[in-house]
Amino acid sequence: FFEVMLAASYGLMLHGSGPLRVKAGMHYIAVNLVAALFFLIGVSLIYGTAGTLNMADLAARLPQIEPDRLMLLQAGAGVLGVAFLIKAGMWPLCFWLPTAYSAASAPVAGIFAILSKLGIYVILRLTMLLFGDGPLDGFGANALLLGGMVTLIYGIIGVLASQALGRLAGYSVLVSSGTLLMVLGINDGVVSSGALLYLVSSTFTISAFFMLIELVERGQDAGANVLAVTMEAYGEGDEDGIDEAEGVTMPGTMAILGLCFAACAILLAGLPPLSGFIAKFAMLSAMLGAGAIGVPPTAAVWTLIVLVILSGVASLIAMTRVGIRTFWGSLEGTVPRVLVIELTPVMFLLALTLLLTVWAGPAMQYMDTTIRTLGNPANYIEAVQKAYRVPGYQGAPTKVGDP
Repeated sequence: FFEVMLAASYGLMLHGSGPLRVKAGMHYIAVNLVAALFFLIGVSLIYGTAGTLNMADLAARLPQIEPDRLMLLQAGAGVLGVAFLIKAGMWPLCFWLPTAYSAASAPVAGIFAILSKLGIYVILRLTMLLFGDGPLDGFGANALLLGGMVTLIYGIIGVLASQALGRLAGYSVLVSSGTLLMVLGINDGVVSSGALLYLVSSTFTISAFFMLIELVERGQDAGANVLAVTMEAYGEGDEDGIDEAEGVTMPGTMAILGLCFAACAILLAGLPPLSGFIAKFAMLSAMLGAGAIGVPPTAAVWTLIVLVILSGVASLIAMTRVGIRTFWGSLEGTVPRVLVIELTPVMFLLALTLLLTVWAGPAMQYMDTTIRTLGNPANYIEAVQKAYRVPGYQGAPTKVGDP
């Protein structure tokens, strides 16, 4: 299904026209074909050493694997991890992501914001199922921690340096991926619960932001942002008309787009009261809560706390700068023509983040239950091994575990 998903994403990426989209699409296809190759190599190594590809059966067989074959299984898991880290956008495997996502059409970029979290999900599943207790305990945790730190720093720099809205959204994907990878590297269940809420909230936010960008930039000159930055740098502009512009009423379309943009800025920066703040507060309070029982946070945890706060500040600065330039200091002064059906998906996704805010308590309970279930895979393994075959399947054993 991973291969099927990648094949579908190739067609989605190339949908549309223009040399920039075709160029970025070819880069996207080349990188993800390499990821698919790594995926197949990793799966082959795991099957060759363990003799199974069923995740529950694999977790049950790990303690009985000989040490020499265990090294090959670790190699297969490492190669498989690279494939999913490419999809997650961990540095230095992420240079393709901002360009590809910003060049894609708005609906496709919104879908890709969800697909970028696929690698995070798979790594979380495999880490807690296979690399929790046993011979592979803690396998790859340090790589995830260090890679997440560098990815988050790279994303912060990219967010601050971005002058186009599309690239700003692309680097925001890297910020969220770096944060989640660092949490996976820490491997703390309480922190992971808040990270799951952050995963859902950031995915809704970035997907809405990608679709909002196309509406906001509709009708703008392609070089308007570059010209605006040049005028800011050299202090050029018509300062005599500032007083005349005071008190001008913003059109209704721009007001609605501006409110949606402000909501995305609040969510990306993690400001109260929306779900982005609740998710980050849950993660940070869980990290700092270790000191309440006499165990002070480690240096890695303090680094994560500082980087998460800095990422919020960087997002706030970048979104404020771009928002002022787009809604208050636009060079064109034209109002884009936006249909209600085009704005509906954006408002729907933002409404989901509002629901996460109102029902944050039940959402966090669900995330806590999810992490506890993943952290205790015995029930999952037992359920899979005792599952019955589909009735009518001739020649099959009664149960999966039967010979």
